[in-house]
Amino acid sequence: MTCRSAFSMANYKLGPNTLLSDNSEKTHQKSKLTLFVIASFLISPLFFQMSNGVFNDTSFYFNSGGELALLPLPLSTIMSFVGIVLLGGLTKARLTIAVLLLTSVGMLAVTALLAMEHGSIKKSKFILLAQYVLPMCALVLGQQYGVRPGAINIMAKAFTLILVLAVPAQLISTLTSGLSILSPSLFLFSAHQHLQYIPVIFVGAFLVAIFTLWEFHSYRLLLSILAGLMGAYVSLSLSILAIVFLISGMVCFSGHTILLRKKGFYTSAITLLTTFILVCSLASNDSEALKEKLGAYTPSKASLEIDEIGGNTDEVVFETPSKISPEDDKVAFSTPQNLAERAIYLTFYIEEIVQNSSSILLGHLEPPDRGNYPSAHNYYVDFIYNFGALAIIPLLGLAGFTAYSVIRNFPKIFISSQILGIAGVVLFLLFADNMFKVGMRQPYPGLMTFYLWGVLLALLAKLERRKL
Repeated sequence: MTCRSAFSMANYKLGPNTLLSDNSEKTHQKSKLTLFVIASFLISPLFFQMSNGVFNDTSFYFNSGGELALLPLPLSTIMSFVGIVLLGGLTKARLTIAVLLLTSVGMLAVTALLAMEHGSIKKSKFILLAQYVLPMCALVLGQQYGVRPGAINIMAKAFTLILVLAVPAQLISTLTSGLSILSPSLFLFSAHQHLQYIPVIFVGAFLVAIFTLWEFHSYRLLLSILAGLMGAYVSLSLSILAIVFLISGMVCFSGHTILLRKKGFYTSAITLLTTFILVCSLASNDSEALKEKLGAYTPSKASLEIDEIGGNTDEVVFETPSKISPEDDKVAFSTPQNLAERAIYLTFYIEEIVQNSSSILLGHLEPPDRGNYPSAHNYYVDFIYNFGALAIIPLLGLAGFTAYSVIRNFPKIFISSQILGIAGVVLFLLFADNMFKVGMRQPYPGLMTFYLWGVLLALLAKLERRKL
């Protein structure tokens, strides 16, 4: 080979196109890592306190006493804002930015009008406003995330990793402590609101993972094992919504694979196994907390002593509002106390909302006594009570638009397991979970709900563009 030919070959191999290709590959790998880290941190049940660092409290119902320094904050709070900066491309998230701004401005406007009407406003009103707005920021992150190529597969893999680490850890912690209800401990740290909110979010993350990754043979065994673990996990959490969510999600998953003729027998067997483990775990659970939820044990005040990890005891008290009348108390004896209390709370909030035009449109100056009425147990009613119907219009409009877009594009959505899984999870969180809880105003479940909602909006926008 002559020197000239050798030089020509070297020049070809190290030419501009090759160098650009290498740089592009490095950028792509860095982008994939960024997407994986963002999704991992968002789903991670790691909490920290400003005063104590990593949250590691073994009580089942931790109460910060209204002190901000003691309030457990999820790591996802930081990651949601870091992710927005890292992903950039805010022009592709115009819809969610507009909804976020309109809702925030609306809440500030009604707060200002209430201040003018009553002469002053308490600091707690602005704290409540921040509590609602903070999780909404994840809408923008979700839409930024969803437009990235391959983002859904990366997100599903991140969810799977965290679930594989967190779920067995909590199950082992529960079993080694001899508890009949899910332990908050993951050994190195504790999960906050591990009975109220995390189970539903974990189920949603698992369903996104199994709908997305099932087509990859290398993940099927892992997802099958994880499905059984999720059955045991949600049964120990005693969360009715999480149980319904998991069973209905798995039934839809197996039904979808049968209709598309993609080894439906295998998925049906996994669904039956998951349900079997869940039912057996519930049947063997003789805790008073479960009896109370199912209505088999419904005193007006029941205390449940649960052994803490480490040998101490933590008394979990289930109380009905002090203002329940004798007639209401009879209802609580004839129906599960959990449902009876929720009905009482919801009725109170609705009656307060419809008092006059101001309470309907602008809401109330301050929330009711949380000792008697902690929340409406309905995100939308709770929002309207505090900030009025005017402020929630953009959010309700976006929810309606999302449902309409899913129905309109359903034939295409049904063909894509990825989009179908995310759509099902988001619709359940919006129109089922938050009809019975106020998860969308809590940091951890709220950020995850709005984030997945933003991802779904990005996917629906892609489907709409394909029609054009």
